[in-house]
Amino acid sequence: MKKLILLTAILFSLAACKKAVTQTSNGSIVGKWKLSEYLADPGDGSGTWEPATTMIPSYLEFSEDGGLSVSPYSVNSCDHFQITSDSTIILFRGTDQFPRGYHFSKTLLTLTGGCFEACGERYIPVQ
Repeated sequence: MKKLILLTAILFSLAACKKAVTQTSNGSIVGKWKLSEYLADPGDGSGTWEPATTMIPSYLEFSEDGGLSVSPYSVNSCDHFQITSDSTIILFRGTDQFPRGYHFSKTLLTLTGGCFEACGERYIPVQ
């Protein structure tokens, strides 16, 4: 139950985005990504990466035009994104902005931040 609540909170934190996509030095973030792990920390720095639930898989899909699709969709889902540096991505929901840290390679996308304690998600590309 605790993991389900945390996963729901993470999905809600992803709810935001805007246009102006840039290429990273590692290639392109554009495409569909599946949640594979999440970082849960109780607030004392002892958090660990845990496997994501396979019962209800979660996906992010980044478009060339800066659009972002989140599934399963929620009213808090983002609709656009903007990469502002090699380590910062801003997710937008309407006029709300949610800066997040990110690290990207062709085989793994890691998003961090958005919580008071340490938290994050790891995604793998969908072929």
